[in-house]
Amino acid sequence: EMVKRAISSGQGSYVPNLQLNSGRGEFSYFPLATQGVLIKPVPVLQGEQKAPAAIVLGTDTVRGFTPKDQAWVSTIAEKLSVTAKMASSPIADGTSSSPAS
Repeated sequence: EMVKRAISSGQGSYVPNLQLNSGRGEFSYFPLATQGVLIKPVPVLQGEQKAPAAIVLGTDTVRGFTPKDQAWVSTIAEKLSVTAKMASSPIADGTSSSPAS
């Protein structure tokens, strides 16, 4: 639910104390000792449609992600988005429509 909401809104989400959050079950793929979760959507286009993608990180410390950490993850998400866009461009897959010389 939280990951889907972050992807659809385009806004990241930070749960600094997962033990106090009712959405703990959503993150069952993390170890039980996980204390906080950071979610950053990664805007990825597949053709004309937006593909759902996000970076989901866990920490073993309450309030374990600093503002600097969050900014770093945002930068990585942007870089992943740009890389995915470049990889899906016609030039990247060899189907450029430019005339041959």
